[in-house]
Amino acid sequence: MSGITDEPLSYRSSDKDTLGVDRYSQVLAEFVEQTNTPMSIGIQGEWGSGKTSLLNSIWGRLADRNSSLLIWINAWEYSLLTLPEEALLKIIVAITSEIQASDTNQSNADKVIRATKGLLTRVARFGAAASLSAMGVGEKSDHLVDELLEKKESSVSDLRNALQDVVNSICSKNNSSYKRVVIFVDDLDRLDPTYAVQLLELLKNIFGLSNCVFLLAIDYQVVVKGLRHKFGEMNKTNEWEFRAFFDKLIQLPFMMPVGEYAIGQYINSLLTKINYDISKELDKNKIAYEEIILCTIGSNPRAIKRLVNSLLLIEMMNKNNSFINNYKMLMLAIVCLQIAFPSFYQLLQKTPDFTLFDENFAFFITKGEEKNDPLFDFSYERACEHELFIADWEKSLYRIAYINSYNRSRVFDISKFFNLILKNIQDNNLDIGETITALVDRSVITTVTAAHSHQSKGSINKIRLDGWASYALSQQERGIPSEIIEILQILHDGVLENFVGEPIYVNYTPSVFSFNVDTNKRKKCFLYAIPYKKKVEVHCNNEKFFITEKQQTNEVLSEKVRLSFSEILHQ
Repeated sequence: MSGITDEPLSYRSSDKDTLGVDRYSQVLAEFVEQTNTPMSIGIQGEWGSGKTSLLNSIWGRLADRNSSLLIWINAWEYSLLTLPEEALLKIIVAITSEIQASDTNQSNADKVIRATKGLLTRVARFGAAASLSAMGVGEKSDHLVDELLEKKESSVSDLRNALQDVVNSICSKNNSSYKRVVIFVDDLDRLDPTYAVQLLELLKNIFGLSNCVFLLAIDYQVVVKGLRHKFGEMNKTNEWEFRAFFDKLIQLPFMMPVGEYAIGQYINSLLTKINYDISKELDKNKIAYEEIILCTIGSNPRAIKRLVNSLLLIEMMNKNNSFINNYKMLMLAIVCLQIAFPSFYQLLQKTPDFTLFDENFAFFITKGEEKNDPLFDFSYERACEHELFIADWEKSLYRIAYINSYNRSRVFDISKFFNLILKNIQDNNLDIGETITALVDRSVITTVTAAHSHQSKGSINKIRLDGWASYALSQQERGIPSEIIEILQILHDGVLENFVGEPIYVNYTPSVFSFNVDTNKRKKCFLYAIPYKKKVEVHCNNEKFFITEKQQTNEVLSEKVRLSFSEILHQ
């Protein structure tokens, strides 16, 4: 059992392509070999989406064919412990040196050396200004590239012409297998966006050569940030300027296909590596694992690796804990929440039974901040028409998420996640509050927030009430109106009358009562009810519906409950 490293995959890695990206690297490698030149290809994607692994795969395929001179530059490494302007020049010199070193024609080499010296001499006068700027003295030196590309001085064009002679020599030799030069530039998006854009401009103007192809790991959003000093904040009016600038630098944009990743297969392989679950249970739960991951941390491989390492540590800390060992999917889900939506994870630390969330709870969290947005009421009403925002606790999730722009953009995923958790807890006949408390207490060791969790020292015993009377009293104490309690009792008594003689039993907790059938294989829930102040939420046969009036219980009892019981009994 060992952790999962966050190193990019190499082309000859023993790890299988469980994400399903090999076909993309194969096609891109063919494109690089066949395209007209000069050509620049932008590999786009957020951090951790697999850009470096894809570049490694393309490199490996091209290296196997041995038809291209391959050069690899890590822009981030060149930027460490140097001024940004100095890093730009180091990268230019590194690429120039690798190209020049591959040509045995000394005359060409001398031309490149002279042109490079000319460029560096011209840059030298910016060095002092850049150093002073870094120390906060003098004006900021933002115009290095503009100065270098001025027509009145020819240092850039001299270097470009000299390099073109070298590239032509390399690619035309009878005894050389090289047909082109392919330059990989990785980690551009880790540079300051302004300097990342400046580097792109220099690369375009110096190395825009026949028989040259660039593969650049750069995201469009980084370019947008790097151009703010030129065009201001991007809006509908000037958006075309940002796009036109990007298109000038990048002839072929390629977006990492994270939406096409085989996430179920990927998480399956990683969990198997750490022995997190037996293969039979993994196969059975693969769809559920994938669904939980996609509505939380998404398809980012780096985030999934962090998830798996967190699960490994939690399991090692709880080797003899039978609850954690029996409900690994729930632990996976809670860690997903911890990574993707830490503010909601913190809510569960304070109030584990999320079905008790209501409008008052939401106001306690948001202080009514969502109401400051004039569009809130309209968007809230529209959301409440969706099946994910019918229950009071679901509506409170919407209010809480609304005050954070990221959470607001993913509020449907948040509600879907909590519904998946609720279904799993009820299917396993567990108490919501006690289960969430146990999961949070044991997963808090992998949180990255500054907040401290309550560390419960109690056992994981499930809270059970001893019958209908104590359950009804518990609802009164929670403030549930008497008419809602009457609906609960009609539903409760009706189910008992309809299933006399059947192997059923009732579990009562402070918030929920559930009807369960004891089959030969295991105990399974076929109906559970959650009371609110104006309605009762009923889950039956993988369906959720609401009862607001007493007469509605007859329909529930006569059709849906009997069908749910029958299906579970015969599974």
